[in-house]
Amino acid sequence: MNAFLLERFHNFFGPGPDPLAVRAPGRVNLIGEHTDYHGLPVLPMAIGREIRLLFRPRADGVVRIASANGFPARQFRVSREIAPFEQGDWGNYAKAAAQALACEYGHLAGMDALVWGDIPPAAGLSSSSALVVAFALALAGAARAADLPVLTSGHADVGVNYEDGAWDLHVHAEDLGLEYEPDGVVLQVGAEALTQVPTNAAFSFLGDAGAPIWVLPAVENHDLLFLGLGTEELAPGIFSNDTVTLSLKSVTGPGDFVLYTLDMFGNPVVSMNSRDGIDASDSRVLTAGGHTHVNWVFTAPGQYRIGLQASGVLAATGETNTSEVAEYLFEVQYAPILSVTRKDAATLTLQWLSREHHEYHLQSSSDLVNGPWSAHPDVDAVEGTGEFMTLAVPVEPGPRFFRLEIYEEAHHHHPD
Repeated sequence: MNAFLLERFHNFFGPGPDPLAVRAPGRVNLIGEHTDYHGLPVLPMAIGREIRLLFRPRADGVVRIASANGFPARQFRVSREIAPFEQGDWGNYAKAAAQALACEYGHLAGMDALVWGDIPPAAGLSSSSALVVAFALALAGAARAADLPVLTSGHADVGVNYEDGAWDLHVHAEDLGLEYEPDGVVLQVGAEALTQVPTNAAFSFLGDAGAPIWVLPAVENHDLLFLGLGTEELAPGIFSNDTVTLSLKSVTGPGDFVLYTLDMFGNPVVSMNSRDGIDASDSRVLTAGGHTHVNWVFTAPGQYRIGLQASGVLAATGETNTSEVAEYLFEVQYAPILSVTRKDAATLTLQWLSREHHEYHLQSSSDLVNGPWSAHPDVDAVEGTGEFMTLAVPVEPGPRFFRLEIYEEAHHHHPD
């Protein structure tokens, strides 16, 4: 590893383990210039000039990049939808790689990265492409290095304990008999968690009626993680009234977070809600030796870090004792699940959650296994809005199956 770059890395990002390294060469097209990004034949050849990237994984999903060539430092958080910097900003190449990998593979670790290159820009040698490839390789390497386990289903708890004068906030995977540090495991909110805000005005705290939300419910669904709040390990007599308070301190992610339950009459009781800001009211009282299940709600797909803090009044001294803020990792998944319901005797209603910058083509077939599948007659392609889309189609004789063909809007741009 280049000693000069290694020194620069530690100067930028401080002490810690030595970084890993990736490289991506520039290239020339022997034939087929300006046809590669249209999917046509080319014959490229790598050259001796390259982009080098030194990186060190981060557990918080933040990407910090610095340049040994004099470009300004940049920082962003990995998610499936990352707002770009200003047009032409070099940090957008890192964002493009991060967003593509997050959409394809879900949760990614962050990283600190130092970039150096000797490919002349705007010289037809694919310096921009090499930069994107280097970022993608580094992000994939950071994810492998972090290698966090993922809980997708089964019974688990956000556990709260206090023992020998110290707080212990953790994740307890009950079915596996394992405990994890709060940021040592990914709690997956599967695509099956997608639903809509009820029309009942009592649920308006979740957003507009009909808006998409993802819910890990308080009632077990075997397709989803059954996540509760557990104080079974917390011994009685330590805290006044045998209670502690779990407070929401931060929400980092693409949307908002809500925690609520239902009373015996079916009315919602909200404990935490980042939609109206975070303050002391965003908390829930827990009883020592107890266990409860709640509804965990997220308003957009992507990666979240939820900061929680425990506190209680020590029975022996009357003093309030407060834990450090523990950050829990959630991965909220998106999938265009197509639902089909019968509106009336002559009409079917098809509905799915769309995404912006995507185009949806409805296909149908009378044979689910063998097809053939073709465009459903008299139904035009629709542009995604980020909201639920609804189509009405007439009922036809015999069986009829439906699926969506999805195209992401292409923005062809030759990097050099």
